[in-house]
Amino acid sequence: MGLLIAHILGRIKELIMHITKYTRDFLKNAFLGLCVYFMYSTCVLANEWAPLATYRPVVAPVFFAQGFRYEFKDGVLEQTCKITAKKNRVRLFSNGSDLDALFIYQKGDSLILFLETASMDNMLGVFCLREQDLKIIWKKGLQTFNLGEPLFRGDAIYLTSIGAAYKINLKTGVIIWEVTGLYKNGRFNAFRKPVIKNTLVVFKEEKGESILEVNSDTGQYRIR
Repeated sequence: MGLLIAHILGRIKELIMHITKYTRDFLKNAFLGLCVYFMYSTCVLANEWAPLATYRPVVAPVFFAQGFRYEFKDGVLEQTCKITAKKNRVRLFSNGSDLDALFIYQKGDSLILFLETASMDNMLGVFCLREQDLKIIWKKGLQTFNLGEPLFRGDAIYLTSIGAAYKINLKTGVIIWEVTGLYKNGRFNAFRKPVIKNTLVVFKEEKGESILEVNSDTGQYRIR
């Protein structure tokens, strides 16, 4: 009888150890999940623009955000509510033009889209949309190409294209300053994502060693 009781107690101990391990793993995974969610929420709530999607090159891109499904087709952005199936549409570029690049960001009820079309116009467009109905709040078009990944900082967007850098007002879409005409013999063909160092915005070549430094307030620049 004593051996039987000892055996039963041993099995109970093993069972408790297994339950403890599974509980610990579950709590660990749950904690990590909450951390990821908290970091994303903090990014959105702390006046940060959260990246939703990046496409390069682009073929019928589809992305999702806050209960909506989005799809580009023939120059039209279509939004579908996943609950009610209600659809909204907005034309962003001419029919028949393919997308070469697309960056999508979201904060609150606003979407910012950066897109480059593969048309003869080499059109680069920036659109600020109200998410609930895709109403265009503002838009900015540039006759250029080689769209680079943008940087959000305060009320400004820092953007690049071939041989050029721009500072755009986030609330209005107005260009605050621009540095153009930098492309020469393959230099400044494309840029990496800009970075901020004190009062300077630093634009580095995507494939090269040249660096453009621009005063974020005045637009004065130097190349090194």
